[in-house]
Amino acid sequence: MSPRVSSKGGRTNSGLNQHYEEKVRPCIDLVDSLRSLGVEKDLNLPAIAVIGDQSSGKSSVLEALSGVALPRGTGIVTRCPLVLKLKKVTKDATWHGSLSYKDQIKELKDPTEIENAVLNGLYFNAQIVLAGKGEGISHEMITLEIQSSDVPDLTLIDLPGIARVATGNQPKDIEKQIKDLIEKFIKRQETISLVVVPANIDIATTEALQMAFKVDSTGQRTLGILTKPDLVDKGMEETVLRTKIRQFNDALEGVKRAEEDLRNSKMRVFTKIREEFAKWKCVLDDKTIKTEEIFRDEVEEYVRTRRGKELPGFVNYRTFENIVKKHIEELEEPALKMLKSVTDIVHSCVNCIVSSHFKAFAHLLRAAKEPLEDLLDDHFQRAEEKICSQFRMERIVYSQDRLYSSQLETVKQKQSLTVLGQKAFVSADVREMAQHLTAYFKITSDRLANQIPLIVQYHMLDQYISQLQNAMLGMIGRNNPGILLQEDSAVERKRKELKERLGRLRSAGKVLSKILVHLSRGGAEVQMFAPDVSQMHVIDHGKGQPVEKESRNVLSESARIARGSVTDLAKLNVGDHDAVIFPGGFGAAKNLSTFASDGKDCKVNKEVERVLKGFHKAGKPIGLCCISPVLAAKVLPGVDVTVGHEEEEASSRALTGSVTHSLKMFGLLVNNQFGGKISRIKTGSHMLLFTIGIQHNTSPTATQTGRERERQRFQAQQ
Repeated sequence: MSPRVSSKGGRTNSGLNQHYEEKVRPCIDLVDSLRSLGVEKDLNLPAIAVIGDQSSGKSSVLEALSGVALPRGTGIVTRCPLVLKLKKVTKDATWHGSLSYKDQIKELKDPTEIENAVLNGLYFNAQIVLAGKGEGISHEMITLEIQSSDVPDLTLIDLPGIARVATGNQPKDIEKQIKDLIEKFIKRQETISLVVVPANIDIATTEALQMAFKVDSTGQRTLGILTKPDLVDKGMEETVLRTKIRQFNDALEGVKRAEEDLRNSKMRVFTKIREEFAKWKCVLDDKTIKTEEIFRDEVEEYVRTRRGKELPGFVNYRTFENIVKKHIEELEEPALKMLKSVTDIVHSCVNCIVSSHFKAFAHLLRAAKEPLEDLLDDHFQRAEEKICSQFRMERIVYSQDRLYSSQLETVKQKQSLTVLGQKAFVSADVREMAQHLTAYFKITSDRLANQIPLIVQYHMLDQYISQLQNAMLGMIGRNNPGILLQEDSAVERKRKELKERLGRLRSAGKVLSKILVHLSRGGAEVQMFAPDVSQMHVIDHGKGQPVEKESRNVLSESARIARGSVTDLAKLNVGDHDAVIFPGGFGAAKNLSTFASDGKDCKVNKEVERVLKGFHKAGKPIGLCCISPVLAAKVLPGVDVTVGHEEEEASSRALTGSVTHSLKMFGLLVNNQFGGKISRIKTGSHMLLFTIGIQHNTSPTATQTGRERERQRFQAQQ
């Protein structure tokens, strides 16, 4: 990170606010002006639409944002879309507001005037003008604009609350009118849906949430706000449990009907099952083809050893039965194998669903696993028994006369010139028997191709999931909801660790931000740099251990933490900058150097070394924080290091002991008082452990250029 002193004097705004005022605010103003002209009828404009049921608390949300009282009550209060324009102004600017519709504008000079305007009927009169008398609605908009230092820069559109039943003199199709108006706004890709949901109802069945999901199934344009938490009764655990189980059962129903959500899967469960059924059909087809090829040899063997007094061509029925039974028995094992494959598919799917729905609740997860496994085993055994029974029945040779005769005629026509694919003389016994066997086996194969999958689907998909759904519903009354919804200690611990990690990262971000703020206040123009190299390792802060086979880039991570543009350090030109500051921490000892592992024998990143030597040679200030002074101590031998106020933290002690001790490892003279030529940046001990300046033993000779004078003024201000 390298500051560049600006020639402009005075205090500058923060980069974020300046960027917002220059880039974002004009866009919001442009959209608002286009909406006031009615362009929204012809062009979809970006918007935030506030939707919810009647009495869901939309007015409370808008009041919290705007700081003014808005109309509220029972029934349909909002009959026209209300455009709420909030504009943040400086604290010295006066509060200003206006209420407008069509060509009418009412100027408001105080927040209480809005309440008076509402109570005295101005707002309701506007609705009567736009929506007519009665309780109908209108697509025409009423605009309420507020300029205040206490509001955010935001424009929202409050839409009428959803009514399900027409009351009083409301139109009979009031529900359809309101839903059409809401859908008109939220179906646009440019609209963000702000769904307001009371905490005392079943969130999953909220009409507004379902409408938002219909037009935004991924949820990328939908935000939810939970209101009225004070109305949630004690003992609501059963309602929460019922909701979670119903959502779980809905997911199971989607699997059973082959209509499950594919956001977390590339293929539906029944598609995988259908593939197993297709493999079963291939087994039957392959068996039929191979059977035709071996029938000739088997028939000839039976004729040679067991033929009685009958003349050639008369089929021996007992021989026919024996051959049929033998080949059908060989199909039982593949059928049971197919049952096992389908069972594994269903088991894996249901396990994923139960884990995704109940993973945060260990007791509920364990309670759900019991019926899941027991019912699966039960239906597997039932399906297995039915398949075995089916094959026992297949040992009874039977077919409808017409069906068998038709199939036999088809086989005879096919083999009129060829017996089993061979043009040769074949005895009448072999030809006749082979034709009967082929015809019957074709009928049996077609029967098994449908019957076995039907048994498997009935038990492992339909009955299993239906009974599992019933078992989950029965869990509500039998178990203590509070115990089932008790969070797993591991999840609680993980959440705590992640919160602590988030706190550390935010603190680091604040430190970096404060450096930038102080530099900006001094009139410095700041540019951030980082080396484009891989990190030494990636730490899993939940376990406190390095993560194997994972790598992150220092440049990318720096941009993420700094929340801004970071340039490759290789592109830093010393001549373009007046000073350089190195933030400290483990990164300086691990990624900018190998000090964490090699101590005084460490190596410094080549680009870091180039920058340090370049600024030192040019006689420009170098600021080093926390443990980063070791970088200069390594690459600039023979320097005196002056240390400011040193407050050791646990992290630095755990890494190397005190920084003073670390610097003495290099055989350097460490002074604990600031010399006359050392300038200190006033950042505060709460922000940095300390800051230091370094300087070569011999005084540098430099011409007092304009830039040098600017640098001196900057240092004097600090």
